[in-house]
Formats: sequence, C-alpha cells, structure tokens
Amino acid sequence: MGKLLERNGVPVATKNLKKKPVWEMTKEEQKNDTDVVFDFDELLEFAEGDIGPVFGPKFSIIDNYSRRVRLPAREYLLVSRVTKMDAEPNQFRIGATMTTEYDLPVNGELSEGGDIPWAILVESGQCDLMLISYMGIDFQCKGNRVYRLLDTTLTFYGVAYEGETLTYDIKVNGFAKGPGGEVSMFFFSYDCYCNGRLLIEMRNGAAGFFDDETLAQGKGVIHTKGDLLKRSKIVKQDVKPFMVEPCTHKTKFTEADMQALVDKKWDQVMGRNYFLDYKLTTKKMLMIDRVTHIIPNGGAYGLGLLIGEKILDPDHWYFPCHFVKDQVMAGSLVSDGCSQLLKLYMVWLGFLNKVEPDFKK
Repeated sequence: MGKLLERNGVPVATKNLKKKPVWEMTKEEQKNDTDVVFDFDELLEFAEGDIGPVFGPKFSIIDNYSRRVRLPAREYLLVSRVTKMDAEPNQFRIGATMTTEYDLPVNGELSEGGDIPWAILVESGQCDLMLISYMGIDFQCKGNRVYRLLDTTLTFYGVAYEGETLTYDIKVNGFAKGPGGEVSMFFFSYDCYCNGRLLIEMRNGAAGFFDDETLAQGKGVIHTKGDLLKRSKIVKQDVKPFMVEPCTHKTKFTEADMQALVDKKWDQVMGRNYFLDYKLTTKKMLMIDRVTHIIPNGGAYGLGLLIGEKILDPDHWYFPCHFVKDQVMAGSLVSDGCSQLLKLYMVWLGFLNKVEPDFKK
C-alpha cells in the first residue's frame, strides 16, 4: 500500500476504514496517534456539511445557526486527517492541542508537478479552526460572529515536495474576552514537520470573532504616526549591486504576460536572455493578474517597489470554498501573490543567469 494511505504500517483515513466517532473515544485514544481522531470524510463534512455528525449530538444545535466556524471546502481543504487532539468540548483551555497531517498530492492542481506554493505550506496548518470549534466557540457566537485571522509570524526552514506528508502540531496559547465574558479572540501557534524535520514555525497567531457591523467598519492596514516615523528613518540602500542583468525595457506585465509566465514562456515575455524552464505558479494559483510598476530603486529601502494587481471575481474558486456561508479571501492566497511578485523580480534583476547551480532552488 502507498505511503500516503498508511502510518506506522497501518492504513489510515481511507473511506472504508471503520473508526469510532470522537465522542465515543476515550481521552487517551484522542491524545495518542494509534487511531485517527478525524478522517478525511469527517473533515469534509465539517467543512461543507453539518457539525453534529462530526463532533457529536451535543453540537447539533449549532447546525441551526446561519454560520459557524468551518474548515475551507474541498478545493482549499488542505488536511488529510487529524491524528491527535488534547481538548475538551465547550471548554476554553490554554494548552489545548491538535496534530494534523496533509498528504501533498502528486501533480495536484495547486502545484502541477512544480513547487509547493507558500500558501499551501502555510494554509495546511488550518486546523486551528477545527480546534477552536471543538472547544465550543459557536455555542457563544450563535451564527452572529464569524472567524477572521488577524496576525501570524512565519519562519521557513525549507521546502516540501509533492508526495510528502506535512505534520502540524497546533497549540492554543491564550484568549481575550469581551465585556460579557465571551471569547472574542484566541492566540495560537504551530510547528510544521516534514519527514521529521522542522519546516515552518508559526508564532503570534491571532484570530477574532466579529459581527457584520464590526467587519463593515474595517479600514484595512492602518499606518500609525509611529509606523510612518519609523519608515521615514530607514536608510535607503543601493540596488545597483543586485541589478545583475535587469530587464529594464519591461516594467509592466499584462494579463497575457502573466499567463505566459505560468506556461514558462519567460523569453517570449522578457526577451531571449530570460530563458527559464520554470513555472511562476500554476494557473489556479496565479494571484497576480498584472504588474503595473517595477521601480528598482523604489520602496522604503531603495531596493525595489513592485505593484501587482489581482482581479477579484466573486465566482472564482477561492471565494465559495473559503468559507461555506461566509465567503472571504484567504490571506494565504494574498501572501502567495507577494511571493509571485518576488520571484518575478528575481528573474527581472537577472539572477537566473548568475545563481549556481540551480536558480529554481
């Protein structure tokens, strides 16, 4: 049997595998990894269907609410199974944990035989949603408040490849409460491992629960006077040493150009000196539709200012799946757009002709 269908030599998370529902498992069974706590079918039901059949009859009342905390639906559901959980229903305990696994598909539509996008590596740790749900947040929110991720700090120590399995150890570190004593925010972290090696540390995770009125008052990123003062004191650097063979004749990229870079047609877009057998990203994951500016000496540090734009379509795949009955753009996809711009800038500067032995790595 293939690696992705077994753990410790025992088949796991297959459709025909009989397992206890979580409410019939002992605490010790939930905390060790000899049994799967939630298999993929249960994860999909939690994401797209009802919560009662997954967490148990005590949670069924939540299915009457108009909205609840969910995992993303199938197209962006990046969890294969939950292997361990140390948490209690309807109890907000600091130190609660959940361990999950995600089997990176071979030739999946989000990677297509190439690099695993940053967004996928980050988003695969998405079960903080399931953990806070199991702890009972929707008994308080009752469909009136919805989850929004507010902040994280990520440190990468490497990359992963198709066919490998990512393991996430997720931990709740604290809570903030509103005037009525209800949980208004929670704080969490995770460590991501691949083949036993630490791949990502996520720290300072913060998420809150907001009603529609509060969300409508959102003002996006606000730069305080302190932020602006700090920015004004940054000493600009000289970008010239990094301009190896800059593509100075091309500082704008159209929608057709960006699609061509997905198809590895760098030389067609930028000129014959820019031949590169490298896919910028997959068609589905392209989060920059056009680039309006490349200013190599721009930006706060004088090392480059790039402006890219994404055309948002409410019917595009990333809205209906994130989340069912509560559609919002995934922040991981926004950050992946930034990574795509950075990769484009590296090629634009001419790094592809100077970095040895393999620019792609």
